[in-house]
Amino acid sequence: MAKLAAVKVKDGKTDEAIIDFLKSLIEKGVVEDLILPKALPSGEGVVQTLIRDPVCSVAGAPSHPRCPCQSARVVSNLSIKNLGKKVGAVMKSCEIRAIVELAKFLQVKLDNLYLIGIDCPGTFEVPDYAKMVQEGKGGEKLTQELFRGMEKGESAPPADYVFRTACQMCEYPVPQADIVLKLYGYPTDREIGIEVGKNWRRRSKRKGSCPFRAKIRPTEPGLSARSSVKERRSGMPSSRNSREWSRAFPLFWTGLQRVSVATIAWWRVPSAIARNVSSGRRSLNMREINS
Repeated sequence: MAKLAAVKVKDGKTDEAIIDFLKSLIEKGVVEDLILPKALPSGEGVVQTLIRDPVCSVAGAPSHPRCPCQSARVVSNLSIKNLGKKVGAVMKSCEIRAIVELAKFLQVKLDNLYLIGIDCPGTFEVPDYAKMVQEGKGGEKLTQELFRGMEKGESAPPADYVFRTACQMCEYPVPQADIVLKLYGYPTDREIGIEVGKNWRRRSKRKGSCPFRAKIRPTEPGLSARSSVKERRSGMPSSRNSREWSRAFPLFWTGLQRVSVATIAWWRVPSAIARNVSSGRRSLNMREINS
């Protein structure tokens, strides 16, 4: 079972609270490196950065509403030769889902890789965000506006702007990861939610470096608002029907795999016959030539 906690935010600086939490992961040895979005000097965007020094994480922008590249590809290129260190990757929900799909095709190796998800209100196209910065509508002002909407379970872009098309269609803005930074339903000017998965806690305790012992609990309004967001966005409420479906799905998946294996086996039979016939013809031709 996942462990729930909350991180207090000082003076309404939500990003700083998130950065302090991520720094503690490096300082306490939970991870050795972090893949984290870092703001560009121009303020018009971010770039995924591999951070080893906790001091360098101060310029991180984990909740930045821009997605200049697919971070799953960055992680794939980094992990393809095996990660020699424990690396935590701070990613949005869609990027974590991409990691899962790439792992199925062996394009991402999950050994020593820890996924840190963060709730996402939506992202903007690169030109649109650059224009917002020039008009004074971007940066921290925009982030705080999105945070206020997420507290109510909503996410809306500024007037005259829209989220990326993929974000408008997204039904799963709430990620599933080893650690989840919860923003939906929480008063982010005072606190943010933390959800730590069972597997991460077990591995951290085995290493003797588990910083997740806080007794702080999230507020009840935050929990209820977040659950309503998940139900409304995903269309999968936590009811008896969804639990029955979760039980039935493994059986369905097993049956589908068996059908696929049988189909592949039957598909290979004609090709094997063709190879044998071709081989027989070649041997017959060689006999005629020798004779």
